[in-house]
Amino acid sequence: MAEEDLKPEQIRREIHFEHTQISQRMGWYASAQAFMFTAYVLSANNNFAAIPKFYLPTLGMLFSTFAWIAIVMAVIRLKGWWKQQPRWAGFRAIWQWSALAYPLITPIFIFIFWLKLL
Repeated sequence: MAEEDLKPEQIRREIHFEHTQISQRMGWYASAQAFMFTAYVLSANNNFAAIPKFYLPTLGMLFSTFAWIAIVMAVIRLKGWWKQQPRWAGFRAIWQWSALAYPLITPIFIFIFWLKLL
């Protein structure tokens, strides 16, 4: 079925799916960052020489980059679905983007945090 032939209910389901994808990616990202930050603090506190000091911050920055790319790709897809939504379907612009501010900005801040730990 072509995307132009979709009904408003189908478009809303696709929008819900993309929001769910963003939510799941943020959950994975937060869990991974919490684990790496804990490992970093424990290794720094005990002077654990088996893990080089640059290893965990570099891994954290890499995860932040991948998570941000995955979230941006979902947002791009979401924007395409928003454009297909009928005008009467609800608010646009600020309300839709404000819901995506946290997932878009958080990986950038955590990337900067890991960069400062290098």
